[in-house]
Amino acid sequence: ELKIQEDDMDVNDARTIEVDDTANTDNVDVLSFTLEAEGDSDLEIKNFAVSVTVTGATNTDAVISNLSMWIDGEEIASADTVSAAGTVEDYNFDDVAYVVDAGDTVDVVIKADFNDLDADFEAGDTIAFSISEDLTDQATLFDIEDESGENLVDADITGTVTSGAFDLRSTGIMVTFISASETLNASDVSGNY
Repeated sequence: ELKIQEDDMDVNDARTIEVDDTANTDNVDVLSFTLEAEGDSDLEIKNFAVSVTVTGATNTDAVISNLSMWIDGEEIASADTVSAAGTVEDYNFDDVAYVVDAGDTVDVVIKADFNDLDADFEAGDTIAFSISEDLTDQATLFDIEDESGENLVDADITGTVTSGAFDLRSTGIMVTFISASETLNASDVSGNY
């Protein structure tokens, strides 16, 4: 069984991604998860896929120019779009040829190259990334083999991962709430105690 699990990184949390007005912004972490080869067989990942959703832009190709798959810090493959141009498109990493040893878990990060803002999309457009059960059901997009060369069936590929919606902007401020405290004085309260 190949288990897909969201990791404890904050990569998938909804946030603002800073893009450039006139130049591409490359290698931005957009989806982070782990893959575990559960059982006593090594698993070879041949094809793998990620779904991309945009709002505001007319299609995902207007926002991103490339997706790359990194496993344990090493770039493994780049993706091609395999669905019709639109606000939801599937990107396939073919010829991955990566083996997850039996019982091992590897860290995976999907990185995106963003187009420049002025030419292709507008500030405030959003983008999100996911691996859903519907996506892993598609044998042409998810080709995983065990040591004997047998393809894993849908029931053997479990788990999902989804990012929040990333807001795309070139200017603005980034604010993170840390904490707050307040002291209440008796003079601030009226009435009975």
